[in-house]
This record gives sequence, structure tokens and C-alpha cells, in this order.
Amino acid sequence: MLSEASVRIIFAVVAIPVVLFIVINGGNDHVPIFTWLFRAFVIGVLAGGVIEFWRMTREKGTPIFLPAALVGVALFGLRGLTAADIDAAGAFGLFQTVFFPGMFIALFLVICAEVLRAQPEQAIARAGGTVLAIFYIGFLGSYLIIIPQQLFSFSAGGMQVSAKMGGSALIMLFAAVWGSDTFAYGSGRLFGSRLLWPRLSPKKTVEGLAGSVFGGMVGMCIGRTLFEPAFPSLPAALCIGAVIGVLGQAGDLFESLLKRSCGVKDSSHLLPGHGGILDRIDALIFCAPIYYYLMKAVQWL
Repeated sequence: MLSEASVRIIFAVVAIPVVLFIVINGGNDHVPIFTWLFRAFVIGVLAGGVIEFWRMTREKGTPIFLPAALVGVALFGLRGLTAADIDAAGAFGLFQTVFFPGMFIALFLVICAEVLRAQPEQAIARAGGTVLAIFYIGFLGSYLIIIPQQLFSFSAGGMQVSAKMGGSALIMLFAAVWGSDTFAYGSGRLFGSRLLWPRLSPKKTVEGLAGSVFGGMVGMCIGRTLFEPAFPSLPAALCIGAVIGVLGQAGDLFESLLKRSCGVKDSSHLLPGHGGILDRIDALIFCAPIYYYLMKAVQWL
């Protein structure tokens, strides 16, 4: 019988190369099938996170309205698609035509569902939870689709270049988040003595937070060196990594808050040895929007 640690390692060894392949090729405009595979993969992961969110709220007795939440997440995925192809003819017009009516439909479904249920004592919790799921998972997660397709300006060989960084921009984010998680865990286990926020997480420590900041900086610099040595600059990479180290812990704490509110330990047991989808992407989706705007900002420094 394999130990939990062994299962965790085996799953990571199998899953990480697959995810890296999809992400690295996700920004490859020369092979559209890879781009669409990446987009479908991200939307599928986010939809899985919404289903886990629904199961968590069901445990609490106030389940969100799953169809509306899935529609909302899919529409935010469309936001990512149209923003990625913003230069295509009519793309933004399609976004305006589909997105806003679609979000109205999702909200209308929530309202109708609560009226038909006729359970006023739980209506705010269910409706509010549905809207939270749409924006927490769908809106934040949609930046994972947008990041590889955006144009960044940077200096290379003495020239100013504008180009899509593709999947490498996302890999740098992954490296920073994974680095912060790894160093937070290690420093917390080795040196942790002062609890960071015991009401939400009895295991997170101030020392773990310090390790997370350092790990985010290390991960960002490693990702930069391997994939995009020209951009961002080393000082900018260190600053972005430090911010990710802090935000990653905030994302973990927020998901811990949700799980404690619903009375569950893990969002699910879908991923062997790793809990659920939300347990794996909580820090990632929390960091993605800030990472995107920081990367857009540092190109002018």
C-alpha cells in the first residue's frame, strides 16, 4: 500500500509534464490546436473548481445554483478568448454581444431559482455564494487565459521589442507560485513558531510567510532565466516574486476560510494526494490578475 506522500509524488511526476506541455504550447499561434487545447483545459479546470465549490456549499446546506455558476465561468472564459484575440475583426464586438447578455442570463437564472425554491432564510447565502463562485473562480481564473496572449514591450539586443511571451509568461507565474508554496511549507515546518492567522489556518506561520516571499522571488527568477531572460528585468522579477509570495498565502487563507465556513477539510479528493482542484489553484487564481497588471506595469520601467 503506497503512502500518501508516495501517491502525491507519483501524481505530481505524471501531471506536471502534461500541464507544462499544454501551458508552454498554449501561446503558440502557429499551431492553433494547441492554443484551443490550452483554453479548453483552463476553462475545464475552472469548471471543476466551481463543481467543488457547489459540493462544499451543499455540505453546509446552502448549495449554490450550479448551472448559473457554470454559465458565468464559461462566459468569463469567453472574456479570456476575446481579449486574447482582441485584434481579430469583430472580436470585441462579439465579446460585447455575448458576454453582457450572458451574464444577465446567469444572474436571471439565480434570481428565478431562488424564487422557485421559496426558502427566504437561505436565499442570500445561496445567491451570494453563486455570484462569489462566478467571480472568484471565473473572473480571477480567466486571467490565466489572457496572460499568454498579451503583448509585452521589452528591450532585447538594444532594441525595443513588442511581442507575445506566450506560455512562458504563465510558466513564470507557475514557478513563482510553486516556489512560494514549497518554501512556505519548508520554512514553516523547520522554523515555524508564530502562528500567522490561527482562526483560519492553525498551520500557517509568520516564518512560513517569510519563506513564501523568498520562494516566490526564487521561483520567479528561475522561470525568468529559463524562459524569458530579457523580460522582466531581474529587480522587477524579484519584486513581482515577492508580491506573489504574499498573495499566494492570502489565496490559501481565503480558501481555508471558505472550507471552514462549509465545514470541510479539502475541496474534494479528485487529485490523488493533493486534495481537490481548488486546493491546487487557490493561490494561482488569486495571483494571476495582479501578476498580469504588474507585468504590464514593469515594461515601462
